[in-house]
Amino acid sequence: DASIDIAVSQMAIMDIPDYRAMFQSVRRVLKAGGVFVFSLLHPCFEAPFHFPDQPQFLTDENGNSIAYAIRQYAKEGFWQSGGKGVRGHMGAYHRTLSTLINDLLGTGFILERLEEPVVGDRGLSSRVPQALLIAAHI
Repeated sequence: DASIDIAVSQMAIMDIPDYRAMFQSVRRVLKAGGVFVFSLLHPCFEAPFHFPDQPQFLTDENGNSIAYAIRQYAKEGFWQSGGKGVRGHMGAYHRTLSTLINDLLGTGFILERLEEPVVGDRGLSSRVPQALLIAAHI
């Protein structure tokens, strides 16, 4: 307890069923002034979908992804895409942005910063963030 200066979680929170318990555990082990930095799939854009009847992307006439198709953002809980990737095999736990932030604050963290990086200069990932990065401290 109260023995760690910084805790980092990289792209894992959407895979943890009881993320509130994880927030509490991180809070418990951090020293006063300790920092918690984490990243996860952006909950606003990596929302539940299911192939092939609800594809994740809208495409143009050439099959290029041009937009995310968000159909079930408010539906929290476990989901699987039905596809061949990670979310098709192991699924994920979707939470809304407000649920994540409010639960983080409710655990006693103070929000320091949010980042929504985009990558590259072409394609959908250069216009819409796929990840959300959060820094908080106690």
